Amino acid sequence: MALDPSHTQTPHLGLFVSGLCKSYGPVQVLADASFEVRPGEVVALLGENGAGKSTVSNIIAGSTKPDAGSITWRGKPYSPASPAAAIDAGVGMIHQELKLLPDLSVAENVYVGRLPMRGGRIDRAAMNARASAQLKRLGLDVSPDRKVRTLRIAAQQQVEIAKALTLNAELLIFDEPTAALGSEETELLFQQIRKLKAEGMSFIYISHRLDEIAEIADRVVVMRDGRIVARHERADIPVRTVVEQMVGRSVERMFPPLSEPGSETLLEVENLSSPERSFQNVSFSVRTGEILGIAGLIGAGRTELVRAIAGADPISSGSVRVAGKP
Repeated sequence: MALDPSHTQTPHLGLFVSGLCKSYGPVQVLADASFEVRPGEVVALLGENGAGKSTVSNIIAGSTKPDAGSITWRGKPYSPASPAAAIDAGVGMIHQELKLLPDLSVAENVYVGRLPMRGGRIDRAAMNARASAQLKRLGLDVSPDRKVRTLRIAAQQQVEIAKALTLNAELLIFDEPTAALGSEETELLFQQIRKLKAEGMSFIYISHRLDEIAEIADRVVVMRDGRIVARHERADIPVRTVVEQMVGRSVERMFPPLSEPGSETLLEVENLSSPERSFQNVSFSVRTGEILGIAGLIGAGRTELVRAIAGADPISSGSVRVAGKP
């Protein structure tokens, strides 16, 4: 799908993607992708898994080379040979998979590769102060000296975001930035995005949380099977419309009816407790063919509970039985 000229407004001032294609062997994962990101706006890039969103993002961020097509960034041809080259050009990306160094401190992770120096040595006081300021902007009050491995997943995600915000980038690509965040952390992130938008920064925002899109995006681009299938100049589109464009068919039911679970108990958790007291005396059972939801705020112990059940973390008391066996 070629870029409709009606969607092109001063592309030389922002990002202009034209006809990007990418194949891996016989599999074409991206075909003639064209869109633009104007200065000071958030463009939501939506699609199912495998639609091509990550491929487009990785090309823009310098970690993948396209087979065909071109990109213009700030009025000049743009073809980064590496993520470092993209960062130098003012383009950064926050990946869904955390790319932190667990045995380094929070501040060291925020400034890794560009540690502030003074007199030939790392200026740790300045580094810690700057990192702490960024984290507090996101609502994360942790010591910059703390090792990343001791943080919960949601806090680690905020460290990744703080790292990106210190890059002084003019375009940031967010790949599922709120996947591990609760509503409060998400709203703090949105506040920062709005503030940076007002300063002229642009964003490509990828999310499966479609309810977020109307709140944070200005425009929407929908992908399916490696192609751009729809563009919307407004973000307040009915979720049903977006889902139908993503899957390519009418959606009679957003959620199909579920079959009744079986009568056999498959998983039994009884009085399970954590040594760190992140959860205490938790008991529940799951039947065959059943979906059990575990809900709670960030820090409630949900992740720690399922890690303990899966054997990734120790337990201090209680038991787990699968099909009646410990």
